[in-house]
Amino acid sequence: MTTPRRVTPFLLLASAVLVGTTACTGTGTPVGAPAPTGAVSSGSPTATASAGPASASPASPVPTGGSTSAAGSAECKLESLSVTAGKPGAAGGHSRVVLAFINTGTAPCTMQGYPGVAILDAGSAQVAQARRTAQGYMGGLPAGQSPPLVSLRPGDSASAIIEALSANPDGTACKPWSGLLVTAPDDTRSTQLVWAAGGCADPQIHPVVPGLEGSLS
Repeated sequence: MTTPRRVTPFLLLASAVLVGTTACTGTGTPVGAPAPTGAVSSGSPTATASAGPASASPASPVPTGGSTSAAGSAECKLESLSVTAGKPGAAGGHSRVVLAFINTGTAPCTMQGYPGVAILDAGSAQVAQARRTAQGYMGGLPAGQSPPLVSLRPGDSASAIIEALSANPDGTACKPWSGLLVTAPDDTRSTQLVWAAGGCADPQIHPVVPGLEGSLS
């Protein structure tokens, strides 16, 4: 016959403590339970939340409207311009004419750069185009200067010089031209003028400048 094994009071006390600890629900998280949202496990690297895509700033509206120049005024066009030619001048085998552009409109306008100048024969056929040069023998811009932006109030004037040789570059005689077809910078319509300067070779046109460059008389 087997004698029952005696359990000592110490073992009974340890078992009771173990059972009570497992069943207790306090501030700690029971083993096996899911971790609370946002909790960071001890000993694990702290996770850094990824920033979402930044909201794009609304684009600034693009101004709309008619074409204007850097000065804020519309470009001078033929409908508001008077284009004339002064009396010819000559020196050192060269001849020139001052082309005048007068604002005949009711609003300011601007112009910049080179007029277009076609050379016409007696039958008004185009026989040459004036070369665009900043300066020449008979006038033009100072060395190194860029064509200025010219602002014209109603009644104001701008001008450009066209010049030519009075003979061919080799010294032989040439046939004088009869007329010019002049177009203001950045315009498409032209004005036909008489060419009475006698020049007949290598036509050059210089940039528009404020006022009347040289005398028209």
